[in-house]
Amino acid sequence: MKILACASLILAATCANAAAPTQITATVKKIGQFSESGDGYTFKTKDGKQYYVYNAGGGSPIPGEKFITESEKKGTPICLKLTPPDGMGDIASVTPGACKP
Repeated sequence: MKILACASLILAATCANAAAPTQITATVKKIGQFSESGDGYTFKTKDGKQYYVYNAGGGSPIPGEKFITESEKKGTPICLKLTPPDGMGDIASVTPGACKP
């Protein structure tokens, strides 16, 4: 019976992680400097979270990257599409406005 209970808890935890959002609505508070390697940069959102953009030192911008700067300057929301956990940076692409379900 204990094994069955443990299996149920593991399955529930796995399902909860699978349901994690792949996109987040945010407003940029401050864009940071490029990383030491120069491959990307971080930015903080108004809710205090920090994200990393991998863009090969500016040579390979992510789709919609310009909206990050726009959000910082104008205080407008953006929709951050997140990369899988094994991706290079947190952000895969950015679109203007709030995320749509």
